[in-house]
Amino acid sequence: MRLLIALLVLPGIAYAQEERSAPADGGTVSKSSAETKQPAPPDDLLRSEGAQAFLERPPDPRDVLPFGAGMTRPERISGDLPQPTPEAFAEGAQGTALLKCTIWATGEVTRCLLLQPLGHLEMDVAIMKAVKKWRFKPATFRGHPVSVSYTFGYKVEEPPKQR
Repeated sequence: MRLLIALLVLPGIAYAQEERSAPADGGTVSKSSAETKQPAPPDDLLRSEGAQAFLERPPDPRDVLPFGAGMTRPERISGDLPQPTPEAFAEGAQGTALLKCTIWATGEVTRCLLLQPLGHLEMDVAIMKAVKKWRFKPATFRGHPVSVSYTFGYKVEEPPKQR
């Protein structure tokens, strides 16, 4: 008996095919399509009504998708940017902090990771606190708001000195 399983991989579909056979002892042995060298499904399967209906269904806002092709970027609509103090600049707080956060379809920001800190503890903490208070217009995919894992930078530069 053969079972065909379709997995959604944005923005297209990937397929895995599993072959099951009954061994002499009555159990079941499974082989993946990579092991059995099965050909990919025909293109007409991708254009079938069932596949199209699956692709047109709006994504569930509770699912967090990796931000990618075919999506609009989330836009920050509220929340303050942390302002470095002159003391922070004197202590070397410059550069770009790189963050990865989940931006939910509701615009809320959670699950933030500081991938590349500035190296100034007070500024790094201030950035993390500020980002959690931000609200976004969510990313969209095929016209529907979606929750995404999104990476962005926050650049900190010392203003030019006035003469």
